Amino acid sequence: MSADPVQASPELLPSFGWTLVKTLAILLAICAAAVFVIRLGLGRWDPKAKSTKGLVVLDATRLGPRHAVYVVRAGSKVYLLGTAEGGGVERLDTLSPEEWASQSLGSPDFSEVVEQAKQSASSREEERGPLPNPLPEGGA
Repeated sequence: MSADPVQASPELLPSFGWTLVKTLAILLAICAAAVFVIRLGLGRWDPKAKSTKGLVVLDATRLGPRHAVYVVRAGSKVYLLGTAEGGGVERLDTLSPEEWASQSLGSPDFSEVVEQAKQSASSREEERGPLPNPLPEGGA
């Protein structure tokens, strides 16, 4: 009887252990490549990423799933911006670069930040004068 040409000899077949090692190595390489691609992609969407066009996000704080506050430098000005659920962006305040530098060096107490915001708002209101009353004199 002659040997079956379809069957290979056991010496020519790779061992189960070697096949398992190669499979695990390939799986590990695929996972490492996926992590690298994800981190590279997320780095491009990082709100604190540097911009080459003169607009730089200095700081960002999420207030909720659809609300955030950003500190953005545009040229020589620093803006405090808020984003809301509808996708709108609103300028909350304008800071001088010196103010931002002094505030970012130390972590002020929250009450200090609120007090500074109140003072800033009252000084702006004094500069503008009182806002006109939109309601008629007789009431609502």
